[in-house]
Amino acid sequence: MAMNQDKIERFLSKSKTNVGNTNKVALEITGRCPGRCFFCYAKFLRKIAPMNISDAKSILDTIKDSGYSHVYIVGGEPMMHASILDILA
Repeated sequence: MAMNQDKIERFLSKSKTNVGNTNKVALEITGRCPGRCFFCYAKFLRKIAPMNISDAKSILDTIKDSGYSHVYIVGGEPMMHASILDILA
């Protein structure tokens, strides 16, 4: 199911306010990770399904249109996402 565009924009607006308008945003695309680092927050994301490619593209378009200068693709381990190359493109 695709994410609602208004929901994405509200999230980005709130995120920008919460981080002091730094023009940077992190996009968590997967919780999958082969590591089991005791300190990593991603251990709580392991059971969450990876973001689908259409949602990722929609969010990235909104991020671009919102004026962010940096996007960090994160996860668990983002390289484990089946569509990582498409998302990065």
